[in-house]
Amino acid sequence: MIAAVNVTARNNAGQMLLVACGVAAIHVAVALIPEQPEGPTGKKHATTFAVSLTRDGRFWLDGLPSSEDDFRSAIRAGRTNGGVRLVIASDPETERDVDRIIDLFRRSRDER
Repeated sequence: MIAAVNVTARNNAGQMLLVACGVAAIHVAVALIPEQPEGPTGKKHATTFAVSLTRDGRFWLDGLPSSEDDFRSAIRAGRTNGGVRLVIASDPETERDVDRIIDLFRRSRDER
């Protein structure tokens, strides 16, 4: 009968195998993690203005009564923030006023 069995070599091999598997698992896990952005991209987003036209020729800019000068200055300010978009709500009777607002928008957007 064997009175004592030396298992030290077997234990060392097992521990080495566990360490090797642990290190390999860490590398595999890191390789599978998708790259995440590290911060804001710095990309400027276009400013969207909502314009509502009334039948009597007045218009509202973002829900507030507005004049043409207010409209021009808002478009210029939005242009410096990365672009400007315009959403127009109107009655079918205000087609000429829609054209006037689009022309005003284009002129204000393109001014230097």
